[in-house]
Amino acid sequence: KDENYRKRLIKELEGFANPELESKKVKNTNPNKSWLLKPEESFGSVFQTKIKTCPKQDRSFVCLKFWIKGECFKNCKFVHADLNQATKTEINEWINKCRSDFQ
Repeated sequence: KDENYRKRLIKELEGFANPELESKKVKNTNPNKSWLLKPEESFGSVFQTKIKTCPKQDRSFVCLKFWIKGECFKNCKFVHADLNQATKTEINEWINKCRSDFQ
């Protein structure tokens, strides 16, 4: 299942910059600023290699594009809704670990 998730995420990320898809995007209007991708970071290098260890919310995948890149697609199947406190804590720890492992 995790490998399928990784393949779907990679496929979505490849089409992310497509201008035709701009109207299908949704912005995270209330991002956790410390989670957002930093200008010097590469999503692929810092986070993509760790996708299999990313925490879930109630057995559902959290949308990393939405929470880390700040935008995604309207028809995404992953969690864009408000995260519960336990998930926020786990995601925060996961993001920090990804960043520290990359440095």
